[in-house]
Amino acid sequence: MPQVPEWVTSAPVNFRHPFVGDSTVAFNLAYRGQRGGVQEIAGTPLLSAYDVIDARVMFDFGGWQVAAFADNATNEMYVNFASATNKRWSQPRHYGLQVRKAW
Repeated sequence: MPQVPEWVTSAPVNFRHPFVGDSTVAFNLAYRGQRGGVQEIAGTPLLSAYDVIDARVMFDFGGWQVAAFADNATNEMYVNFASATNKRWSQPRHYGLQVRKAW
């Protein structure tokens, strides 16, 4: 079947622990990957195989959350779509800092 990989894998890992006072620290790693499959009914081209890891570290204190994250932390580049005339590539690694306030 076109656009459906033969194998899809994922594995999230989450850890939360008290830090200082009433604050907590949390870590999150999320793996996802795929193998096999084809782009079109004709059976070509093949879907790209890939392994992607997202990571996040978060501090939660007094209604505030501060987090640093990296999506596609290993900068895995793969083709999302390919045809005779074009290719669409995956998103490169990106990272950032996020601040939230709950009230």
